[in-house]
Amino acid sequence: MFRAWIAVGFLAGGPAQAALPLSDVLNRMEQAQKNLTDVRFEFVQRVRQGDFPEQRVAGEVFVKRPGLLRVVQKTPEKQVLISDGTTFWLYAPAQKQQLKGDWKAWLKQSGFPLPLIDFVGTFTPELWRSQYKVMFGGYQEPLYELRFEPLHGGVMPLTLWISEESFLPARGRLQDPGVSVEVLLKGMQPNTELKPSLFVPRVPEGTEEIPVTF
Repeated sequence: MFRAWIAVGFLAGGPAQAALPLSDVLNRMEQAQKNLTDVRFEFVQRVRQGDFPEQRVAGEVFVKRPGLLRVVQKTPEKQVLISDGTTFWLYAPAQKQQLKGDWKAWLKQSGFPLPLIDFVGTFTPELWRSQYKVMFGGYQEPLYELRFEPLHGGVMPLTLWISEESFLPARGRLQDPGVSVEVLLKGMQPNTELKPSLFVPRVPEGTEEIPVTF
């Protein structure tokens, strides 16, 4: 059996510099997002839920617009998640199995922190402006803290720390009653012309594919 996907975004000191106003930060975020065709980055994720021990996941993410995603989880055990925006494939080498099913239905069940990835490469500014009220949380070089409060139900509050160099997220936190997901994003590489073949599920011969419904 598969283990549940554990869901699958820090600060440096220095001389004080004048922070940009919130409107300028958001405008530069929008421009950075619009300029992306693809992006890859490493992540370290920590999940805290009630009295359970903290869970830690690490790996690498590849995003190609308009809707291709590949997540390679390296720890605690290897898994590879691929989505074309409609279907997902989740491969677990240790079990020699690959799950296949509806992407949106799986997202509702898995707890995967898609908003953190969306803000790196797939959310359009129009979409996140329609879903969140954005508040300025402060500036500590080299990061701006932005707090995204949902305008509608069914969306978790989100805090992002935005790099003043790239104006893309460097760290994020999703907070819900009883659950906290923190993700550190590093090694951001935008627009490296990722090949579409990277997002085609390929598994070793003999792997069992299991259709799933929710």
